[in-house]
Amino acid sequence: MMKTTPMRSCSEHWMKGESRRQISMRRMVDDNDPKAVKAVAALCPWQPHSGKDVDIEVAKRLLETPGPLSEGPPDHDAERRELTSMTDTSTDATQKKRPARPHDSASVVLLRGARQEPEVLLGRRRLNARFMPGVYVFPGGRVDPTDAAHGAAFPLRDDVMTQMGRHCPPRRATALAWAALRETWEETGLLIGEPGDISDSDASPLHAAYAEANLRPAAGRLDYILRAITPTRSPIRFNTRFFLADAETTSGTLQHTTELEDIGWRSAAEALDTLELMTVTRLALDEAVKLWRENPAPDPNRPVKRLFNRRSTRMITTE
Repeated sequence: MMKTTPMRSCSEHWMKGESRRQISMRRMVDDNDPKAVKAVAALCPWQPHSGKDVDIEVAKRLLETPGPLSEGPPDHDAERRELTSMTDTSTDATQKKRPARPHDSASVVLLRGARQEPEVLLGRRRLNARFMPGVYVFPGGRVDPTDAAHGAAFPLRDDVMTQMGRHCPPRRATALAWAALRETWEETGLLIGEPGDISDSDASPLHAAYAEANLRPAAGRLDYILRAITPTRSPIRFNTRFFLADAETTSGTLQHTTELEDIGWRSAAEALDTLELMTVTRLALDEAVKLWRENPAPDPNRPVKRLFNRRSTRMITTE
């Protein structure tokens, strides 16, 4: 006998404030329909690829939490067309959507401890986050319009500027470095700095934080380890540069914020074995640990990996 899943009436779901899209996806996900899981993954990109069961469970959790799948009852016809387009694999449905332009962003892999067995700072993104919900990540985020100006007085090392210059101009590299420092402080409460004074302490909240701690930004202590571009199928895309920093350069008390939950220091090896990590996070952590263990002298010719997708195929090259 075919197993059936009890379904609530539409009115019961509307009383819970659920949208038509959420109702349709819930029914399909409850029946383990792979098209529905694919549709949820399209709205919340870079879902873990550790197996079908994980993908289905993530889809179910997302349907239970507020966020991009449950923003109230919008236009019914528009939602029906959106759900159809995401589950339709035909050429016509695919050609209607142009890939979103990736936004520049930066992330910092903070390591500490022994060279052979370091610890890494990771936090879990909220389940209702628009991008990579429920997975463990490094602190980081999108570049702000003011980051280039704020970071101009705190340059990266010459070798790092050369490495980044293979794909971006100096002003953008400076903006990315400042974004890395700013996002780390905003999401963890930690300042990547060194003893010294900072002028214009009222230029931004981050400037004020450095001034209060009698520190200056230590962009020159960052190593560049990876660039990753979100796949074109994602509605939210980033061109992320990953940096490595020694936790000895940090100051302050680790804090839980609205951006990251369950934040803390973990063995890098155990994190790779036990935590729900995206492919890009695993690759960045592998590159960080490798450089940490080798501890080479600054080298402007050191190749840096780039992760991207071409025609639905994940590719890794060097720059």
